[in-house]
Amino acid sequence: MDEVIVFVKAPVPGKVKTRLAPQISPDESAHLYLAFVKDTLEMLTSIEDISVRVAYEPAEGFEGLDWTGKVGIEHFIQEGETLGERLIAAFAQAFRRGAKCVVA
Repeated sequence: MDEVIVFVKAPVPGKVKTRLAPQISPDESAHLYLAFVKDTLEMLTSIEDISVRVAYEPAEGFEGLDWTGKVGIEHFIQEGETLGERLIAAFAQAFRRGAKCVVA
């Protein structure tokens, strides 16, 4: 099976979409980020014949993925210090699970 891995972090104001400041506030940026994540997951989970998993970076108050609105979606905590290390670890997990093609 093919797999799509969506990398997310908790929608904490001041921690997501920070380059949008000063045009929009940290709260507005977090709200926009949350909308992007929800839209992305909704679109991907509607595609047949792919597995969608979420690699997330937890934050206080956002330990799980309930905030995405996608209850039951497979997820795991990102491993590694840099984005490159995190991608390598996520791809390795996917291939160990039997994925033939992986996209992040």
